[in-house]
This record gives sequence, C-alpha cells and structure tokens, in this order.
Amino acid sequence: AVLDGLNLHIPAGQKVGIVGPSGAGKSTLIALIQRLDDVQSGRVLIDGQDIRSLSQDSLREKIAVVPQETALFNRSIADNIRHGRPEASDAEVQDAARHAFCDGFIR
Repeated sequence: AVLDGLNLHIPAGQKVGIVGPSGAGKSTLIALIQRLDDVQSGRVLIDGQDIRSLSQDSLREKIAVVPQETALFNRSIADNIRHGRPEASDAEVQDAARHAFCDGFIR
C-alpha cells in the first residue's frame, strides 16, 4: 500500500507537480485522481464529492493531467488534437488549439 495514510488537499485552480523516486506511488496517485483505478479503501474527493459518484466526462472537466512524456502520433497536428474526440469538427479542433495557446504556430 504505497499510498496508505495519504491525505492530500489541492486548492481549486492550483497547478501541482507530482515528483518522487521510482516506486513512490506517483503513477498510482494520478490513476486514482483520474479514476482510472478506484481506491481500495478511503476516498478521493473533489469539492467534497466522492469521485466514484461522478461520470468520467464530469471528472475530466474538473482535472487535467500533463504527463512527463507526451506521445505524438505520426500524423498531422490536427489529428493529434482530435485524437481524444475523433468526431470533432475542424472548427472544434481549431478552438481546442486556440484554448491551448498553440494555434498561432500551427497555422
């Protein structure tokens, strides 16, 4: 139980880096926060609400994870942006690029 007894509070809107040696539980913590895995005991709360009661879509609206290693596919930038939502229109892809502040250098 790498995370046994962990109590972590991250204020809303804060950006947090998770660092530590190999095996310290960084990947486990991130998986639990994203609900890729459910906790075996205890709770993960967002605004006092257990994340097990949130839909995956609702949870992903509340958090963002930027991994240390980012994979880009051997395709266009638009295809890489669209990867998470293949049905996204060109306008939605452009809007996502604008929100990520990368539209200026990929036009």
